[in-house]
Amino acid sequence: MTVSYILAALVVVLVIFGPRVTLTACSRRDDVTAGHLSPGDPIQQSMKGARDKFTAAESALSLARDRVQTLTGPDPYGLPAVKNEPAGAAVDPQVTTDSGAPDTVGRLLAGRGDIGGAAAAYQLAIDSGNPEEAPKAALFLGGLRAGQGDPAGAAAAYQLAIHSGHADEAPKAAVQLGVLRAGQGDPVGAARAFQLAIDSGRAEAPKAAVQLGVLRAGQGDPAEAAAAYQLAIDSGHADAAPKAARNLGLLRAGQGDPAEAAAAYQLAIDSGHADQAPYAAFNLGQLREHQGDPVGAAEAFQLVIDSGHAEAAALAREHLGHFYNLGVLRAGQGDPVGAAAAYQLAIDSGHADAAPKSALFLGGLREEQGDLAGAAAAYQLAIDSGHADAAPMAARKLGVLCARQGDRIGAAKEPP
Repeated sequence: MTVSYILAALVVVLVIFGPRVTLTACSRRDDVTAGHLSPGDPIQQSMKGARDKFTAAESALSLARDRVQTLTGPDPYGLPAVKNEPAGAAVDPQVTTDSGAPDTVGRLLAGRGDIGGAAAAYQLAIDSGNPEEAPKAALFLGGLRAGQGDPAGAAAAYQLAIHSGHADEAPKAAVQLGVLRAGQGDPVGAARAFQLAIDSGRAEAPKAAVQLGVLRAGQGDPAEAAAAYQLAIDSGHADAAPKAARNLGLLRAGQGDPAEAAAAYQLAIDSGHADQAPYAAFNLGQLREHQGDPVGAAEAFQLVIDSGHAEAAALAREHLGHFYNLGVLRAGQGDPVGAAAAYQLAIDSGHADAAPKSALFLGGLREEQGDLAGAAAAYQLAIDSGHADAAPMAARKLGVLCARQGDRIGAAKEPP
């Protein structure tokens, strides 16, 4: 007997016998105790039949649980939920299943790679007509079918959950159906599904608004996109609002409205969201960079680095390193003040390549300005970096500088 059949039997036992048998047995037991019915009484016989069914259900349940533990380990129900993310979706897919929902047999089997068994278990739950479990099972079945590359099957399952009218599961299914439709190149169907979730006013509404905004932006409708993003922002949703704010910033920047873009990015930054805030700060840094505001850009990039977000911080450091090129450009334009500021920003970034080179060039700039102490300090920074090219060049320049000042000891440190 396979685990699929055992668990399917478990679902049947729970759905068909569990609640009915328990209620029957309890109610009849009270009647018998109160009236002291004889063994031949019809009520007593009915109670005995219910008890027999209940005993059989308990036995099947125990056998199934024992078998599952044998095959999957002592805690098979401690598995995390299966993430239902349709492949190839044009709109960012979001997991809309409730992380607090009880583990189901279908999710257990899906987690173990038994797709057929999972689908069968979900279908049993759907067929049970249970007002709570059937919509959830339909939502999970939709995710399962989408992951298998069966969009028709996924859509049918999502529609079941939507048509159930369940307060929570129907909006979740609507969002997933919208993602599916968008991935199929059906923006009308996608927008209709997202709007269903928005109109529900439930927890999925802000997420659906973000998805609708992305959809409208992709269609070249910035006004509708901005309106959808604003809905999500106004909701104050912990995840959707910061994401919508950053997306709105990108939209406004693309429209050539830097002031509105910066304001939207700042909303996302101020949210403190673990992902959206650092990336919004990075986008703000790019905006300031394009505006010719290296100081503002550096401040924004430093926010990203300080956030500790690995990927965003790496991007920010790379951009701070670009200030080396900006310094060279400003120096070539006869702007020593701007060049020095750019070099210092690159040095402060700690970029493995740009920082030592910037220190070397800043030393040369200070030397030209007659600031020999500043030049020596900058050269020393380049030397201390150990950079393969910048360090030895800085050492030679520092040696020449020291010799000109009559510092024979310092000059002796120059490499041959």
